Amino acid sequence: MRLRTKDTTSIVGNALGKIIDWDASEESRLGTTIGVRVLIDICKPLKRGMMIGCGENGPKKSFFKYEILGNFCYCCGSLDHNFKKCKERDGGAKENLDSLPFGP
Repeated sequence: MRLRTKDTTSIVGNALGKIIDWDASEESRLGTTIGVRVLIDICKPLKRGMMIGCGENGPKKSFFKYEILGNFCYCCGSLDHNFKKCKERDGGAKENLDSLPFGP
């Protein structure tokens, strides 16, 4: 399966925002992930993933990993507050962090 191509990277990157840069090295394209630097609108929640067409096998869910997020809510995906201040949070003292939509 050759999903880590420039075309696929462009589709995914443009779905998130404006592509600034991506890792085009052969080593990156043969691995399990590919790095893309994207300028995103921080007023909107981050996307957890998207469906990507895989030829004959049909679409597959691809999940995103974000790096260097200073103020981020693992509950709703917003960048304007953290988990402790989220209005969508249940508020229970023993919340299972692994079950949060945007995980820690």
